[in-house]
Amino acid sequence: MTETALIAATLGLTAPWEIKAITFADTERRMDIIIDFYHGGTFRCPRCGAHAHVSESVQEIWHRENFFHYTAYLHVRVPRLACEKECGTSNAVLPWVQRNSLFTLIPLALGV
Repeated sequence: MTETALIAATLGLTAPWEIKAITFADTERRMDIIIDFYHGGTFRCPRCGAHAHVSESVQEIWHRENFFHYTAYLHVRVPRLACEKECGTSNAVLPWVQRNSLFTLIPLALGV
């Protein structure tokens, strides 16, 4: 299993999510992971489960202090979804955001 595949599996990433790049700064014990979704990927509405299309996307940065003994930063393009039914617009479900995942969202105004 490659390094990228191991990290993707640990984060729970499946299509249409993909890791674009991983960089390590060994002296700082820092890992930056670029996560995106591929064009044409399908998502489901988090409210009703119907198909939803990407209406726009926003950039988010997620942080975890100890991820494989590194401080990790996930740099993510998060899709905003428009439900084909009438649920409206919502963010896609993020696989690494689950109970006890220890990842926290960094407000973009703070940067990293």
